[in-house]
Amino acid sequence: MNVAIILAAGESRRMGQPKQLLRFDDKTMLGCVIDAFDSPRVDQTIVVLGHKADEIAQGLNLSTNVPPDEDSVVVGAVCNRDSARRVRRSCLKSAPTKTVLMGDTARLEPRPPRLRFVRNPHYQRGMFTSVQAGLRALPKTAKLV
Repeated sequence: MNVAIILAAGESRRMGQPKQLLRFDDKTMLGCVIDAFDSPRVDQTIVVLGHKADEIAQGLNLSTNVPPDEDSVVVGAVCNRDSARRVRRSCLKSAPTKTVLMGDTARLEPRPPRLRFVRNPHYQRGMFTSVQAGLRALPKTAKLV
């Protein structure tokens, strides 16, 4: 399994605003970086967020917030809009604080999510803490970082 890790947890102090959300054409800068890894050669992309993680997730038009601490959110396609609504409603009622995995088929085979967000609660301690958070999030089958 080939995995890309994108470090996007910084404060952007010199920029004065989150550079992850700067617009480039019709996307955010972070959206462009994520799209660059959308390749058959990359099985999963892990995005490490920290400073203003919820604001950045909203700027990427994610339907859910990035969970606190070391948890992750998995974003994927669902076979149709109605099933996505049913899954979301059901999960919000039964487990509002749990991670939800949404796949694109009805198969029950375990498949890695294509895009995974992790939160680095220690981003202020430096970039290496984001590297560590990304490495901790790697699946056991990862071959390439």
